[in-house]
Amino acid sequence: MKRSLLLVSFVAALFLAGSVWAAVPKQTGAQAGNLTIQGTIVSSSSSELVLSAKVKGKTEQETFVLNPQTKTMGDLAAGSIAVVHYKNDNGQKVASSIDVHKAKPAKAK
Repeated sequence: MKRSLLLVSFVAALFLAGSVWAAVPKQTGAQAGNLTIQGTIVSSSSSELVLSAKVKGKTEQETFVLNPQTKTMGDLAAGSIAVVHYKNDNGQKVASSIDVHKAKPAKAK
């Protein structure tokens, strides 16, 4: 009797713990608001960056807001390749970090 009561209590505790764990929301990058895009820098200023990137198979220009919290690694020169980490904030794409790589030189024919 004592053994079956202990077993029932153990199973109930496992069920309760599993229910609580399943109720905790899991955030992925997109759900947490962290987005990433890679493209070629078209232009930049102290407050914005324009990137030419493929979005759903089409090349489009994307504009990102830069602020004092934006971390930039490299020179934001036109023609350079950049990876931008950003969040959507009130309809604006706000860059949190930018990693810039120099464009590869064109191959000679």
